[in-house]
Amino acid sequence: MFAALIFAIGVYIAVIYLPRTHKRPSWRRSVRKTLPVALFALAMLIEGHLVLAAALALGAVGDYALSRPGEK
Repeated sequence: MFAALIFAIGVYIAVIYLPRTHKRPSWRRSVRKTLPVALFALAMLIEGHLVLAAALALGAVGDYALSRPGEK
C-alpha cells in the first residue's frame, strides 16, 4: 500500500513537470525531473524488486545529469 502511494506521488510530480520541460535548466527543474523516477525506484525497492529499483535509481541519476546545463 505504501509503495503504491509513493508510486502515485511520482506519477503526479511527473505530470506536473511535463509542461515545464522547455524551461531553462535550474535546480527546481532538476528536482522535478529527477524526483519521480527516484520515487519509482523507492517504490520498487519497498516491493522487493531490487534489480528494477537499481535500474530506476540509475535512470534518476541520468535524468539529473541531463537536466543540468552543459555539454550532453
